[in-house]
Amino acid sequence: MSLAALNEALEAEGHALPEAVWAEWLWGTDPEQPYHVDVLLNRNQLLGLLVCRYKHFHTVPAEYTHPPAHRMTIMDKPIHAMTWRELKDTVANVLLEWPAFLDRIKQNIRARENMRQVG
Repeated sequence: MSLAALNEALEAEGHALPEAVWAEWLWGTDPEQPYHVDVLLNRNQLLGLLVCRYKHFHTVPAEYTHPPAHRMTIMDKPIHAMTWRELKDTVANVLLEWPAFLDRIKQNIRARENMRQVG
C-alpha cells in the first residue's frame, strides 16, 4: 500500500492502519535507505511516523488530540501549521541548540522561568 493511501486511512474517521504496517516498518524497511529529496525522509522513517501518529490517536484522550497552541508553538507558528521542511529544520535546530541551552542555564538568573517556557 502506498504511503499516501496509508496516511489517508489514518486521517479518516477511526484512524486505522493495517497491522502489516508494523511488520513492514520494523522488519521490511531499511532505516539507512536514502531519502527522496522532496520529502527528506525515507520509507522506514515515514512508516515510523505513521505508527507514532496511530498510537497517538488510539492512546491519547480525544480532548487532547489538538494540544493548546501555547504548548506546541515553535517560532511564530504552531507545529500543525508548519510544512514538513520547517518542522524538520526546527527540530534539527533544537537538537543542535539544546545542549548549549542546558549548559548556560546554570548562569541564567531566570533559569526556572526559562525552563518552564520550554517545557
